[in-house]
Amino acid sequence: ALPSTVEGDAETQFIMWARNRQLARLPRDQLSEASRLILVELESRSAIPSNEPLFRFGTFERSELTEQDWLEDRGVDTNQPANQMLLGQFGVLEEFTAEWRNQKPTQAAIDEIMPAAMKLFEDMASEEKADEIVHTSAWTKIGEVAKIIAQGSGDPNSRGFLFSREVLLECAEHESPIPDPSRDAEFNFPGWSPAPRNEASQGLPWLAARTPDQNILRGIRKLTKDPVPSVRFLSVIELWRIWKKAPQEFWEMANDVADQETNQVVQNALCRALGYVLAAEEDRSVLVLDKLIARSVDPGEESDLLSSVTNLVMS
Repeated sequence: ALPSTVEGDAETQFIMWARNRQLARLPRDQLSEASRLILVELESRSAIPSNEPLFRFGTFERSELTEQDWLEDRGVDTNQPANQMLLGQFGVLEEFTAEWRNQKPTQAAIDEIMPAAMKLFEDMASEEKADEIVHTSAWTKIGEVAKIIAQGSGDPNSRGFLFSREVLLECAEHESPIPDPSRDAEFNFPGWSPAPRNEASQGLPWLAARTPDQNILRGIRKLTKDPVPSVRFLSVIELWRIWKKAPQEFWEMANDVADQETNQVVQNALCRALGYVLAAEEDRSVLVLDKLIARSVDPGEESDLLSSVTNLVMS
């Protein structure tokens, strides 16, 4: 009789399923004739509800997703010789980046990884038969290695510095990450995926802090205007590194971002970059912050940007 107690098709269907499930669990000889007839009809259609629990608690173990798994999920034949030739070199580079991702590498570590990094870089230039997605993965791997080497290479004439400069300048021109208007419009939190231009955005300012040649500065400037907001965010938040060695270019880029940037996450990145120079150049910093506020903050409305500026001024 339960279905007669509710109204609405959706709820009725659910109550009928719950009733049938319960009736199937009870002894037949204790059911009413009407209930037994319901079960006979359900059996004729093989429609007796199962006795699976309505929900479960449990644990599971997730195996690590490897680069090869990721590529194979996208239809890449990882056993194809040209693909395998590049993929087989990733392991030693991944060990290096895992160890030094969050700290400056020692010169010994740089010297040790250089042969493997240069070998992959040379093979990437000569191997044209590998799948494009494998090539992009290789560029991402070598870009991250070059970024880390850039952080630890203080001598502009060293082999590591020159290698990272060559790699990162090429990464700055790579097509990945590809702009996605719908996704990019929702860039409201600082997050990004590994990609060649993202690596260049983080690495080139380290090189410019040592020797800001025009090619490096040109690459940084282009990345601050990149169509992908994650690239702009990473380049702008690292922009302060060029201030001492290239002050004119720093202020030009900072003002360009203040004048043109519309994404608030990137604008906040500029605030954070200015935090490193505010004490030394308060007047110029305030002028840039004034532009940001005038363009992007509506009076009377809460704003993450206004909070960032307020925290910066009060710190």
